[in-house]
Amino acid sequence: MSKANSSSAEGTPLNIVIVVACLTGASPLATDMYLAAFPAMRSEFGVSSGAVQLTITLFMLGFGVGQYLIGALSDLWGRRGLLLGGTVLAVAGSVLAAVAPTIELLWLARLIQGLGTASGAVLGRAIVADTSRGFRLAKQLSLMMMIQGVLPIVAPVLGSLLAGVIGWRGIMWVIAGYSAILLVFAIFIVPETLPGERRARISVGRAMTAPLDVLRSGPFLCFALGFVTAFGVLFSYISGSSFVLQSVFGLSQTSYGLVFAINALAMITGSSLNARLLGHYKQRQLIKVGAITLLTGCTATALGALIHPNIVLFVATVTMASLGVAFVMPNMTSLALASLSGDKQGSGSAMIGTGQSLVAASTAPLVQIGGAVSPLSVGAVMLCFSLLTVCAVTFGFRSATSAAS
Repeated sequence: MSKANSSSAEGTPLNIVIVVACLTGASPLATDMYLAAFPAMRSEFGVSSGAVQLTITLFMLGFGVGQYLIGALSDLWGRRGLLLGGTVLAVAGSVLAAVAPTIELLWLARLIQGLGTASGAVLGRAIVADTSRGFRLAKQLSLMMMIQGVLPIVAPVLGSLLAGVIGWRGIMWVIAGYSAILLVFAIFIVPETLPGERRARISVGRAMTAPLDVLRSGPFLCFALGFVTAFGVLFSYISGSSFVLQSVFGLSQTSYGLVFAINALAMITGSSLNARLLGHYKQRQLIKVGAITLLTGCTATALGALIHPNIVLFVATVTMASLGVAFVMPNMTSLALASLSGDKQGSGSAMIGTGQSLVAASTAPLVQIGGAVSPLSVGAVMLCFSLLTVCAVTFGFRSATSAAS
């Protein structure tokens, strides 16, 4: 048995999974940790809420473009060098954000920060896919989501505590330090997982268009869309949560962080359950359960906000939706990547990440429907994304069945 096949049979070593999961988790850290400081940033720069939210939009735009470029090139050049270079760029963008004197320079810094952070996200998935297959891949992706889920719990709570002490600039320094520490671990722990003989034999120009080729696969397209739209549900809440929970429901920065942690805890719980149930139940069964839970939670969120906005109901229904997301995302990612050959794993991961980021970048403006972020606007956008997820799941199963026959 070859080394590559042996790795696939045994799965990705745990220390590598932990490092790449933490690198992937730099994205929620960079988006969640400073949410509680949005009102303060708006006052400091003298700008609108939309201008502050644009710091998320531009980060996610860079995150999406970066995943496309890095994922495509990794099938050609390998994973490790791009992972390390991207992490260096993430550190530089974080430092620039910390010292930005104007909102315009902050926008640029966040774009750079997103480009660099993209390397961990797109290559984390590709590295695990290089060394695992089948339900083992799904289990390790669930493990990654569990580890990543710790950061959304810690980030808003820590951010809400630090916002009043070191401010949002200090928070950006913390993010820079986090990325720098992970860079050191990656240098010593993460090996090259795509050897030369398994790399794509194409030009750089062709590599730039290669990710688009994977969209011709019906199963990949549907499963990837299911992942992306499920993430849209989650990010609808993330992008609007600070304004809804603080401005509408009147929570303090500290209380906001604690309430936000409930949602992240649901993600960890769901990911843990999914990992345990894999091997006992088929991935399709778990996806169906997740999609139904997701749709039910989003419907309840929208209806509750329409009839009588209430913080307890809002948080409870969003938490239910998050449990569904935790079942849908890792399994849809696994099925999407498993539908591709080995030399297209990076391209597939690139398209998943790019779609994820484009959805995230469009979500912040969407939750401002009607001119202001409200429980109803957030709930309505979540419901729309959940309906798209159910459609993607349905057509994905049909497409996979047709491709197999």
